[in-house]
Amino acid sequence: DVYSSDLGDKGKVVLEKKGDGWELVEPIKAKANGEHVKKALENLRDLKVKEIGEKGGGAYDRYDLGEKKGIRVTGLAGAEKLVDLTFGKAGERGQMVRVEGREGVFAL
Repeated sequence: DVYSSDLGDKGKVVLEKKGDGWELVEPIKAKANGEHVKKALENLRDLKVKEIGEKGGGAYDRYDLGEKKGIRVTGLAGAEKLVDLTFGKAGERGQMVRVEGREGVFAL
């Protein structure tokens, strides 16, 4: 399993499951805190879309969901992509997110 988070201008963080544990493989190589990774993965699994914020891709910049602003999280199990989300601004409607492969802005 591999989980990658692209932090835009701040770089990229990649976690990879090795045996029973997790390792940080990018930007440096180090052992990851297993409990923190487990909690992060549980939180991803429990995300629910509350509403469609705006249809179409025109609102990506307004909600910081563009390539350089948002935080992109991609999860793979082997070659299978499990999750590919870009997180942007949060507000009274919830956390705004872009779902790769689907056009529009969604609120979690």
